[in-house]
Amino acid sequence: MKKCFSVVLTTIMLFIVLSSRPAYAISIYSDVQSNNSNFTEEVVSPRGSLSGYGQHWYNSGEPTTGTFIVPVTGISWPTAQLTLSLANFSSDVCVQVIVYRPDGSIAFNTADTSGTYLTMANSSQWHNIHFANGKTGNYTVWYSIWSWTGSTPSSGRINCWIY
Repeated sequence: MKKCFSVVLTTIMLFIVLSSRPAYAISIYSDVQSNNSNFTEEVVSPRGSLSGYGQHWYNSGEPTTGTFIVPVTGISWPTAQLTLSLANFSSDVCVQVIVYRPDGSIAFNTADTSGTYLTMANSSQWHNIHFANGKTGNYTVWYSIWSWTGSTPSSGRINCWIY
C-alpha cells in the first residue's frame, strides 16, 4: 500500500512539474531588454509611512541656539511620531527642542511637556512621541543648549527621527 501511494504521489508531482510553465523571468527579462528605450529610473520612497532623520553635532563654544533639518519622505498622515535623543553631552547640559512642520507650524516643543527639557539623564523618555498632522517635507528642528551649572555646555549630538 505504501509503495502504491508513493508511486501515485510521485506521478502527481512529475505531472505538476512537467505541466508548469517554464521560467517567467526569461520572458520578463527579454521584455525589459526590448523596451529599454522606454525604461525610466524611479525613485523609491516609502508609502504608507513617514520616514526621516536629522542630527546636529554641537561643538562647545559655538552659539547655543540654532537649527537643523529633518527631511521626511513617505505619505502625509493625520498623526506621526518622533524620537529625540542626546549623545556625548555632559550630565549638566539641558536642551530645549522645538520641531516645526514643513508649513512652519509647531509639531512638538519639549518645554510643553511637563516643563522638562532634554538631558542625558532623561533621554530615554523622549521616544515615540505622538503629534498630529504628520507631513512630508523638511522639518526644522530649533534647539537651545545650556548648562544648569552656568558653565559653557560640552560638545554633543542632538538626534531627531520622525516616522
